[in-house]
Amino acid sequence: MADPCFKSCRSRFFRLLRCFLSGVGVVAFLMVPPVVAQAALVEDEFEALKIECVDVRGIPVLNVRNDTLNDVAFSDLMRPMGPVFYPLIIMNVKRLQQLSKASQAFFVAHECGHHVLGHLYQRRPGVNVEQEADCYALRTLIRRGWFTFQHIRDVQNDMRKFARASIYHADGPGRASALMDCL
Repeated sequence: MADPCFKSCRSRFFRLLRCFLSGVGVVAFLMVPPVVAQAALVEDEFEALKIECVDVRGIPVLNVRNDTLNDVAFSDLMRPMGPVFYPLIIMNVKRLQQLSKASQAFFVAHECGHHVLGHLYQRRPGVNVEQEADCYALRTLIRRGWFTFQHIRDVQNDMRKFARASIYHADGPGRASALMDCL
């Protein structure tokens, strides 16, 4: 008898992920803070999800909501079974909603950039990787006609206010000014 979970979705990837998130899989693979039970597929009405993302291998990236994150979003890989890794963007929608619409789109595109550029398979963390993802996000949003210079200024303002320095990211003002190097 077929698992009823596999009847609810069309593609194998989404069937596996839905089953995984509904409790059939082991939620610990998400590698997010302990309250992973709150993770859920992010609703389509969230503005930033108009950005479709496919990773370096051609696999669609799934957006997952987890409002317990200490950041707005991060990229990860999930391995529910076998050797296949499924790309995820895990986002704190509550934190994203505190930012401008331009910043919401930028940070989702930034995380998408990590998948498109293959950063999660290279595992070479650092400020350069983050700058590459920032440039990917900015160039993609401009190329698609979604960003103007005003949108860039909105993102820079949010970065100056909210972005924190880490071993991976430059401080907010430094990261904001580095965006202009992407153009």
